Amino acid sequence: MAALPYMQLYVADYLADTMHLNTEEHGAYLLLIFNYWQTGKPIPVSRLARIARLSNERWTDVERSLNEFFNERDNEWVHDRIERDLEAVHATQTQRIAAGKASAEARKQAAKARKPKAANARSTPVEISLNENPTNKEEKRRDKRYTTTLRAGRFRQSGQIQHESRLASLRKDIRRRADHERHGQPAVRRIATARIQVFLDRIP
Repeated sequence: MAALPYMQLYVADYLADTMHLNTEEHGAYLLLIFNYWQTGKPIPVSRLARIARLSNERWTDVERSLNEFFNERDNEWVHDRIERDLEAVHATQTQRIAAGKASAEARKQAAKARKPKAANARSTPVEISLNENPTNKEEKRRDKRYTTTLRAGRFRQSGQIQHESRLASLRKDIRRRADHERHGQPAVRRIATARIQVFLDRIP
């Protein structure tokens, strides 16, 4: 049996009910009701003297004064006031136990409800990492290579255009000089100009 909480002792009521008791009877009575509360059940008649810590002879004298506080049933002394208090205590304990179980169950259900949310939150990085599969990475690398190649091609194309533009300008200048030389420049300069023209013609 679970230990009972403190025993309620209404001092005013106790003194009013026990004014006629002497010191020995007070001590015996208190020992009896303390044992009653501690065990939570009536006291067997055969154990009354021992619980009161009195000899059989002394108990015979004290018993006549104390039996008015008890009712004898089935060879046991029953204290009606203590029985009511015990019943109230047991009812309170039952309610507290039920409330504790209900609270524990509520916490358990709340924890179960939180687990899927936590699992979903943990799955987000996994889903993101799954999106980074080899196929996607390879596609990204190909896109990067294509962009780099495209930029390089545009750069080479731009350089080729500039190169061709410079060559065209140079050829045009050579032709002007050649025309000028044919109209009065020395033969040596005409030969040099012809060689330069041959060289330029070989350039793609």
